[in-house]
Amino acid sequence: MSCRRSRLGSRITSWTRLRAGAVELDGFSSKWKCSDVLLFGLLVCGVSWLLEVAASILPQFVVTIPRGGISVDSGTGLLAAASLVPAVFLLGWSRECRAASVRFRAGIHVYGLALAIGFLLPFSSYIGAGHSYPLWDAGTSVRLVRVFLINLLLSPLWEEIIWRGYFYQKLGSMLRASHALLVAGLGWAIWHIGFLFYLHSAGIAMRFLAVLAIQLFLVGLVACCVFTLGKGSLLPCVLLHTAFNSATSIYYGAYGRTADIGSYIAETVAVLLVALVLAAVVIKRQSRVRFTSETPVAGPQE
Repeated sequence: MSCRRSRLGSRITSWTRLRAGAVELDGFSSKWKCSDVLLFGLLVCGVSWLLEVAASILPQFVVTIPRGGISVDSGTGLLAAASLVPAVFLLGWSRECRAASVRFRAGIHVYGLALAIGFLLPFSSYIGAGHSYPLWDAGTSVRLVRVFLINLLLSPLWEEIIWRGYFYQKLGSMLRASHALLVAGLGWAIWHIGFLFYLHSAGIAMRFLAVLAIQLFLVGLVACCVFTLGKGSLLPCVLLHTAFNSATSIYYGAYGRTADIGSYIAETVAVLLVALVLAAVVIKRQSRVRFTSETPVAGPQE
């Protein structure tokens, strides 16, 4: 009788986890300690910072591929390597990371949500714009699609492999949902210090970078929430990240908006609102799963 109750309890718990949208990830079975978090941060951030600083201070040169007529400057190559090198290493070393990269459990609504958030958030900057230039013109759609397709297999993919496909999964083995979100968002923002240095060397003022640092933390929260809502599927995060980067490039690449502090602040507020809503949904679902898994199943007494 006790064996039957045990099997029944297991089935009910599994069913409830599925209904609640819980992420049962392979990587959560391999527990981390605080020392593992620090070691990961030092290694991954150290490699990326080194390459990004090199991209900022070393003399620039251009490499051209004659057959395709493609030209890449050394700075862009070093920035790409800052995410590519750690991601390739993790894919080869971590089974959990590889599993997340080929997991497709997310519902179609999660893919739609990821794309909508990614494309719309940068354009929400227009609410705080300090000028009346048009938000959208005749060529915006074509440019946006082109930049999106170009970026789809570049840095967004590799960055998501590192931070959602590996780091966020590992945090889930040692922290509750709310704490894992905060630590993952903080790690994501710290990792971008090298990129912020690169932007500063390119002429972006510190007051803009301070707002961007806060925004990066919040975007990290949003991406982790999408990863959880997608039941551990990495593709929605890649689409979100690619759409966000593409829309940012299109919006801030026009009409001198890189010098418009109002746009940065408006976008950061919009990202904050989205992050709060998604985090509340994720934490509520995870809490419901924890309560169900800890509640004993009623049954006849022996």
